[in-house]
Amino acid sequence: MEQLKVNLRDEHDLFHPFFWGEETEVWVNDIEKEDMVVPYDPSSFLYEMFHYLGVEEAFKPWESKKSIEIILQQWPSYQTSLKVSFQTRDFQNLLPLMKKGISCCFSILFWQNNQPVNLKNWEHKTTLLYYKPINFIERMGFILSRPKLFHSFIQLSQLMEELTKTYHKSLILKNRKNV
Repeated sequence: MEQLKVNLRDEHDLFHPFFWGEETEVWVNDIEKEDMVVPYDPSSFLYEMFHYLGVEEAFKPWESKKSIEIILQQWPSYQTSLKVSFQTRDFQNLLPLMKKGISCCFSILFWQNNQPVNLKNWEHKTTLLYYKPINFIERMGFILSRPKLFHSFIQLSQLMEELTKTYHKSLILKNRKNV
């Protein structure tokens, strides 16, 4: 099993200080490029890393509706864990769970528009997407700036609900075009 080193600096398409902090080097296992690993850790942005490294044979979840459905199936467990963390004031586990939840949100947003996640320019890239919740940029900006607030969790939950609806709407529209 070969490991690939990814340097996440300001110019990298996956760099965002919320997700990576001061960490600039990430190692990914080459074997994981074959198909989507279940359960998938959305905060790893694994397949985007392969994409931005130019690994052509890597799985591209933004080309598969199965990938979005995997994330949608995982979200309720993150949501439940986040509720418990807020109720018990378990702030140690809160931030990693919010990162996973926010990563789910970004993954679904970009993947349903057949694109890999781009965190570096997410505000600009989001304006170019067809399927997206209303006021996504403002709402996600609030969540990223205050991830430990309960209101951020509520906003994230609402965005995920809206993304689920837009995903199902996109499936219906794509089926109509194919009929």
